[in-house]
Amino acid sequence: MTFFFFLIESFLLASSLILDRCFLNFFS
Repeated sequence: MTFFFFLIESFLLASSLILDRCFLNFFS
């Protein structure tokens, strides 16, 4: 259960970083 939660957290963190990078590339 803890590993599954950690997997979701890491996926959300990676997706948020990718989205931030995409937004920076789009608005710059």
